[in-house]
Amino acid sequence: MLVLFGAAVVVLTFLVVHHLPPSHAEDAPHAPGVVTLGIRVLLALVAFLPACQELDHMLLYRMVEHHLEELLRRVEALYFVPLTAAEPGFRLLAEFGDYSASTTFAPPIRTVVYKVLVDPLRHEFDAKIRALDQAKSPSQ
Repeated sequence: MLVLFGAAVVVLTFLVVHHLPPSHAEDAPHAPGVVTLGIRVLLALVAFLPACQELDHMLLYRMVEHHLEELLRRVEALYFVPLTAAEPGFRLLAEFGDYSASTTFAPPIRTVVYKVLVDPLRHEFDAKIRALDQAKSPSQ
């Protein structure tokens, strides 16, 4: 956030300094007016807002990642507990509720990011399931 704020200060400073009339009196009539400065500042702010939103999304993703680390360990431990049809897996339902609550804060994943990451994540998931199956097989 400080980097983005610093960039905004640099851009706004450039706009204001560039707006200041030159020291020569004959060039003064060609100096941009207050309206032009206002439009420049507005354009800088409009360009800055999406960057702030992207930073906010990145921070929210990091927060959700932090919340889900422990949850994933608990769910992996549940993988070894057999589920029966007689009763629902209350612990599994509780973990699903924790997952839902943790991911509520995260904004939707951008389509471009999803398309780039879906195959590597699918392979990672398949490898993790195979590892869990191998760890489960010797105990049965």
